Amino acid sequence: MRWDSGLALPARFCCLGEPIIVLNLSTRTSSSLRDVIPEIDIWRVANLMLKHYGDNAEVESARRVDELAEAGDYDGEAVWRRIIDAVGRLANTTPPGPVH
Repeated sequence: MRWDSGLALPARFCCLGEPIIVLNLSTRTSSSLRDVIPEIDIWRVANLMLKHYGDNAEVESARRVDELAEAGDYDGEAVWRRIIDAVGRLANTTPPGPVH
């Protein structure tokens, strides 16, 4: 997918025969990325991370957050923090409330 804002979600690359999911971001100036990237796309990436990395999805997502922070891409870091939250919620198998 490609938006006019310069965002590509998700981009897939191949490294040593394994696809790697990457969120590419361009520099934004005026609006919040929360408004630019629909919530459904955050959940789609979280689902892809779980399918690809399984139990390590949160760790791999956190690694991406660190990479973006080091590069000074704070908008991208914020997006991946949303993805980490979604991964945690999708991975949570504990039912809400008491079990009857």
